[in-house]
Amino acid sequence: MRAIHELLEETAARGELHHAIILHGPSHEVMQRLAVRLAQRLICPLACPDASCLSCSRVAREIHPDFHRVAVGAERKLIAIEQIRELVSEATLRPYEGRSKVFLIEAAETMSLGASNALLKTLEEPVPDTSFILLARSAGLLLPTIRSRCQALYIGPERSEPAPAESLQQDRLLRDAPLFGEASADVEPLSLEIIGALHDFARQGETSALLALAARLAEGENGGDQAALLATILRDFASLTPEDSIDPEASRIVRNKIGRAVLLDSARDAIAASKRLAVNADPRMLFEQILLGLAPPRRD
Repeated sequence: MRAIHELLEETAARGELHHAIILHGPSHEVMQRLAVRLAQRLICPLACPDASCLSCSRVAREIHPDFHRVAVGAERKLIAIEQIRELVSEATLRPYEGRSKVFLIEAAETMSLGASNALLKTLEEPVPDTSFILLARSAGLLLPTIRSRCQALYIGPERSEPAPAESLQQDRLLRDAPLFGEASADVEPLSLEIIGALHDFARQGETSALLALAARLAEGENGGDQAALLATILRDFASLTPEDSIDPEASRIVRNKIGRAVLLDSARDAIAASKRLAVNADPRMLFEQILLGLAPPRRD
């Protein structure tokens, strides 16, 4: 653990850190401390190794003009699109005092769909001397388009299977932290296909719509990304009120037809599938199992 921290800090001090990184792992506190330390190394004009200067102190107290933190508001469950738009506007400006301007996004998996899409162009075409640090429990819970523009780094002990406490945290995340909401004109086309297929199934009750969707998802080059995207959509249908969803009509019909508990169970299955797909599991079979779990059992 100490080795990767030191390597990242040294890379940041040299100004060679990737402009957008995702720190993901089981301990938010560990990742947060590392993120602040990286911000100090990126911003400090002296590149001081012990964070003892005035600049580093101001970063730690979050009063440095070149350090910006974005997190879920006290009365919300999502990072709103307005918060990211404000970040994007600030990111167009050059650093005021430090070597770099740093934006820390905590619990980045809670960015709404609109917020995620609002961030994409800035991540792809950043202003020079601007860095982004995203913290997340799992990089797989972020949109594939966000991940493709960042360097993901796992922070924490390696485990072949999640510890019980991590499983409980994942349950709470599935129930309490939806990713989608706030409609955006720049929504991924595949997202709209998934929403449309779930809407058709909920309206007509035909499992053929689910099987067709499974075949479509299995076509992608990275099945893990498709499974993660499916999980976020299922979770949003379960967690958001229809009015807050990207498609209120579809959300209302899907929630009423399928039920919140079934949607959450399928979202968990999709997250598990994203890991299995990384070791060459049959994608079509996995997607069919996940999606057919939305249908009520047949009565003979």
